[in-house]
Amino acid sequence: MAPRSKTVAQVIEIGRELIEVDAGQVRQEKTEGLSELAASVKGGNAFPPLVVTDLGKGRYRLLDGERRWLAAGIAGIERVPCIVQAPKGYLDTRVEQMQRNNALPMTPLEWAQGSYHAYLAANIAALASEQGVADPTEGLVEAGLKPTEQRERLEGWLAELAGMPVTDYLTTPKVRVPRRAVFERLGKPTNESAIKKLWVPLKLPAALQDKLEGTGVSTRTMGDLAGLPEDAQGDAVDAALAAAGAEGDVGAALRKEITSRKGEAETEGNGTVVDWPEPDAPTGDGDMGMAALAAGERGDGFVPDPALALPFGGGPGGKGAMHVDGPAPGTGSTPPAGLGTSWPHETVLQFEAGLEALLGCLDTVGPATLSAAQQRLLGSQWRELRERGAKAGLPGEGA
Repeated sequence: MAPRSKTVAQVIEIGRELIEVDAGQVRQEKTEGLSELAASVKGGNAFPPLVVTDLGKGRYRLLDGERRWLAAGIAGIERVPCIVQAPKGYLDTRVEQMQRNNALPMTPLEWAQGSYHAYLAANIAALASEQGVADPTEGLVEAGLKPTEQRERLEGWLAELAGMPVTDYLTTPKVRVPRRAVFERLGKPTNESAIKKLWVPLKLPAALQDKLEGTGVSTRTMGDLAGLPEDAQGDAVDAALAAAGAEGDVGAALRKEITSRKGEAETEGNGTVVDWPEPDAPTGDGDMGMAALAAGERGDGFVPDPALALPFGGGPGGKGAMHVDGPAPGTGSTPPAGLGTSWPHETVLQFEAGLEALLGCLDTVGPATLSAAQQRLLGSQWRELRERGAKAGLPGEGA
């Protein structure tokens, strides 16, 4: 068998002013560590090439590397190294943006929005192909719409092509592209519980999603926020943003606001919690509709699923990663009902697998350290894991 050839991408220099940014890309937070990156670039350190698409007439659109593009502008660099790719459609563009190994991880909200939009776009493309019509998502990248505006546009197109409300289409066997196929392409877990958890941020109204862009608020916190009465959700977010300021921990401030308002809601007996619509018929893939969330569907309580704490093959280099966003009991509160006085053996094995996945992540990053934003993103969950592990009998520091 002849050896497989390997294509090496050609790097060329392009005038920075000839490159247009993708205003509606999945990643909305681009400023973290920007001044340090600009100083590094200006100091002559290596500048990984940007990835752009050729728009013709000497113009390009940025696919990957907006922080580097911004840093070059701050540093006064007029020409930047680039790898040029052929233009791609909306679905491929968004998927590639989520697949790329960026220096900063995407926030839970960015992952939720990006993966759901890819799910919608994949089904739109399939239905359009069946009906012999043009894919309506062509031109959506150029529109520069916010993620919440993209969702509205995508759901409208899907409903039109399917000839039924989005919820009806996504909760029946009529779904052309199952969620599993989309999540496999994104390198994310494909089991129903993991997808359900990943999409928790989409329970929030569009206006609140816009306000929380780039804050790195955890999935657990956004799920608890969705459990407040609607009029209290906006007040909690506004108060948390004001308390955190420009550089503060919005997630920690929001948890305090949720805790105070949750007590009031329980006293008044009017708390509401968003829950996911379940499929109307078995599909084999458990596809669930999302549009009903915007219409205000509510459940009767948020119950954390212990099956969500499962390792999966994501993360750098294919190493495992794990979601551990369980709600923490309030100080002095009654512990949640458990499984008895001792852990079942299968739970111990599951926990062990999760710890191995975390160690695999640490092995992958080596001696690298977390940035301030990354510490804020992981800090509350890490503290909770240590505290609850100690209560369960795991040894603490110095043991």
